[in-house]
Amino acid sequence: MIPIIFIVVIFSPIVKSLLIPIYSHPKSALNSGFIRSVQQGSFHTFNSLRMTSLSERESLALTPSSNDIAPSVGELIKFGLPTLGIWLLQPILSLIDSSVVGIGGSVAALAALGPSIIWCDGTLYLLQFLGMATTNLYATALNEGKRDKRLRVLTESLFIAAILGTLLGSIQFIFAHPVISLLSGISAAEVLPYGMKYVRIRALGAPAALLTIVTQAAFLASKDAVTPLKAVLFGTGINLVGDIILVLFLNQGIVGAALATLFSQLGGFFYLVWVVYNIVKKNSIIAKEEMKLENKRVSEYQKLLGNKIETKDNNKNELITFGYIAQSVKLPTSKDLSKFLSFAGNLFFILFCKQILWTYATMCAASSGTVGLAAHQVTSSTWV
Repeated sequence: MIPIIFIVVIFSPIVKSLLIPIYSHPKSALNSGFIRSVQQGSFHTFNSLRMTSLSERESLALTPSSNDIAPSVGELIKFGLPTLGIWLLQPILSLIDSSVVGIGGSVAALAALGPSIIWCDGTLYLLQFLGMATTNLYATALNEGKRDKRLRVLTESLFIAAILGTLLGSIQFIFAHPVISLLSGISAAEVLPYGMKYVRIRALGAPAALLTIVTQAAFLASKDAVTPLKAVLFGTGINLVGDIILVLFLNQGIVGAALATLFSQLGGFFYLVWVVYNIVKKNSIIAKEEMKLENKRVSEYQKLLGNKIETKDNNKNELITFGYIAQSVKLPTSKDLSKFLSFAGNLFFILFCKQILWTYATMCAASSGTVGLAAHQVTSSTWV
């Protein structure tokens, strides 16, 4: 009974935080559609001839929403399980680092992972509100069916993520020495050089990590949890292979572990970029074909009726294409930024309190010495 309660307590906030933005937000694609359907006395399904040309997965991220009905239990499970997998695989990255460094490195290197991961992943954890903001705003834009708004939300969130990620990486790099020194304390002072090396390599991946969070949020808002899961699996595979090669075979120790994690972050991000590129590429091809068919149809009417009929403007197409992106991308205004920051308040405070708890636990472990800090790192990687 106790393990079941423990699992529910640990994972219910995670599942709740992931499902609420999509299925419970007042203006989300699913919730508002269901409410409107009840008010009208029937369910309404939005169908588009364009979307029938796309596969189900490829039509989700950058095309109008096609489901405007209440989700079934099966759909919630189908969405929730991959989403839960995304969150479960993140701690596995730290567990892989701890395992491989523990096998192929020294006790001091293993102990250094504790304060180093707290500093790298903990500061990134505080910016999770950006992913939640993207999920809510993008789901709302999908529900409204406005291509301009969808693209604006996506580009604004990516721009903010790039700026914050660069700023975060710079802070992690510059303040690595004082922070690791503070967290390790005098009793475990020998971990400082190891932690410095790890943090300064991991700091290079902060922009990619935050951009990945935002991109995953856009897919989740589109009810596509499989693509982000594939990206996380791809990154986890890179991390595992990199750890084995760099740490166990090349004897790079904690530096190898940091490089493997960095490569995994970059790999996961570029996988999502590749998926988005293929979706937009297919959208562009479909838009061109539709424009050709429309212009051909107009030309036939011109010949038949002798009237001058204007050809269709490709900009009226609802799909997001390369040409449309090039014409429409703009820097976010202060009003746009305030929308994202409005999600930061309470959520940031909750995340900050949790992070203070784990930081304090690490400092307490460090007070018992290097061996105690190493044991704490193994334990926390296993259970968190």
